[in-house]
Amino acid sequence: MSFSCRIALGIAVVYMVGGGCALRWPWQSPQFAQAVSPRAAAPAAAPAAARENALADPQRSSTPFEDSNDLAPQTAASSAQPRPQQVSYQAHREPAIPTAIATILDSDGTPIDNARIVAVVGNQSIQAGEILAIVNQMIAVMLEGRSESELAEAERESYAAMRERLFRTQLQSEIQIKLIYLDFVRTIPEKNKVPEILKNVNVKFEQELNEWREKVAKTPKDEIGRRMQENATLTRLSLLMAHANAESLGELEGILRRLGSSLERELRSYAEFKIAHEMRRRNAKTNTEITHEQMLDHYREHREEYAITAKARWEQLSIHFSRCESREEALQRIAELGNAVYLGGAALSNVARKDSHDSFADKGGYHDWTSQGSLASKQLDQAIFSLSPNRLSEIIEDERGFHIIRVLETTKSGHESFESVQDSLREKIKNERLIKELTKYVERLQKTTYIWTIFDGESGIPTENP
Repeated sequence: MSFSCRIALGIAVVYMVGGGCALRWPWQSPQFAQAVSPRAAAPAAAPAAARENALADPQRSSTPFEDSNDLAPQTAASSAQPRPQQVSYQAHREPAIPTAIATILDSDGTPIDNARIVAVVGNQSIQAGEILAIVNQMIAVMLEGRSESELAEAERESYAAMRERLFRTQLQSEIQIKLIYLDFVRTIPEKNKVPEILKNVNVKFEQELNEWREKVAKTPKDEIGRRMQENATLTRLSLLMAHANAESLGELEGILRRLGSSLERELRSYAEFKIAHEMRRRNAKTNTEITHEQMLDHYREHREEYAITAKARWEQLSIHFSRCESREEALQRIAELGNAVYLGGAALSNVARKDSHDSFADKGGYHDWTSQGSLASKQLDQAIFSLSPNRLSEIIEDERGFHIIRVLETTKSGHESFESVQDSLREKIKNERLIKELTKYVERLQKTTYIWTIFDGESGIPTENP
């Protein structure tokens, strides 16, 4: 996986920023991100009481579940605060994933301590360690088993810059989740049922994680972003376990602790996420009826999004100049390979395995479906998509050497038909409407909830404290 593609684990939509990468969350379309940003409204003096209440008790900030006595377990013998699901761990191996722990620097270059409060949402605060733990997990997956100390200096600098961007993005996401969760706490009719709700949220966590791991394992790398959109937490944990060859929750606990987190914290955060997700669904109701005419209009306006590139399956024999004494020798050797197949009746796959220099030689020279225009060699690309199937080509020369190919099967370029994309069109239009409704919902919450971040200095938004 290339360095620029490793960020594809990123939560929803992957896009390049200044030579590195950053993530955009599912509900953070440009307009939505602007709506929820603390800077989106004109800054005013931070309500001192609201911030002091949150700063005075940092531990209560660790989870909204522990925000008030109303949310404590309702037992006759105890008023202890609720705890996430208890799990039994199997004995675990040493995780195979490297420690990817680093710090985030303040504006003056001072490292931000894990216990430092970096954001306040209503009467709750967020500590740096909560955010950095998730960022460390993302970086660890991108490193694919390597240690940052093993990287070249330029790549280490790129990861450092990426960590800073991920920290800010993840902080923004946590702010959104807490903002919506607070609305849940404020608006639930029967507060005495909150403990029961919280207890049931993660009751099937292990089952859900195992099912999600199976989905992620079957998902192509270029579609991981879709899985992150569907469930960021389970996808992130699934990738961590896959890269570390971990199978049990005990092994996952070991990985998380090395990266500054714990399974208890992940369970708590996941419960917040699930409740926030349900609150978004309830408060962002849309007109789900999408007419045939609306879908057809959208298809016509975005037709190029449904373009189909020509593809081919093909076989290759190659002799590289770098492995021959001269150009003449290379030409003689590729001719011998071609004659062995064309005149001698040898299987191309056997000849490729024995004598071809191509990187696919160990696979018999076989190339699976290849999109037109995707090859570095323009000469090969042109030949593949002009040659009739099941015929050996003439000798083809490019900058690397000589080649003979045989096309097995091709598909033509064109566009997906309207009929074949109606279901995805319907979902796309529905999601666009949902984003608009989510933006309105969060804007309403923002008007009545104080939000402050370390990156905003002392500025904030006028609030009515919950």
